[in-house]
Amino acid sequence: MADKTPRARSTKRSRLGRRELAVWADRILEEASEHEREFELKGMTSRTLPRAELIEKLSGRTAHSPFITQIGLGAPVRGSMFVLQFGLMNPDSWPYWIGNMGLCFCYADAGTLSDPGSTLLRAEPSVGVRQVEFGYLNAATTLYYLPADHLIPAGFRAGPADLNYFLYAPDAFAAGVLLERGTLRLDVA
Repeated sequence: MADKTPRARSTKRSRLGRRELAVWADRILEEASEHEREFELKGMTSRTLPRAELIEKLSGRTAHSPFITQIGLGAPVRGSMFVLQFGLMNPDSWPYWIGNMGLCFCYADAGTLSDPGSTLLRAEPSVGVRQVEFGYLNAATTLYYLPADHLIPAGFRAGPADLNYFLYAPDAFAAGVLLERGTLRLDVA
């Protein structure tokens, strides 16, 4: 007789085999490569997640699935608009939105890495901590690109600066969960 016990639904997409994950990763990297060419035509640079890390994150073996795959950035010049774009991937089978996920960034003195709380408290006051407009991040096999363009004030100090970004899951009754944190070293002109 067949077992009639209901089975718990998996919260992540069904586990894919190595070959399927590699094909998925290659499709994402192909799309990211197209964006890199677009960024280059606009005079921007980009940073893309390496293939091995992408496959690991797509596998669902990480604690939190949504992750940043690519960052495109323009030239940081005081008194002008700084073009910044984040590429995100959601391999989960449910959506994320502003109520259950956030992405923010801030500037800090170059070379002063510290814990996330201290970094946010010491954010460059002329820019502050900026929240990136999120919308809905549905379960999809393609990337989401979130623009985070902003003005670098004319009074911003020239020279090296660290742009710190944080992908997090907020919690109304706790500190929330930091999903991903990164730092980009910039030379502000």
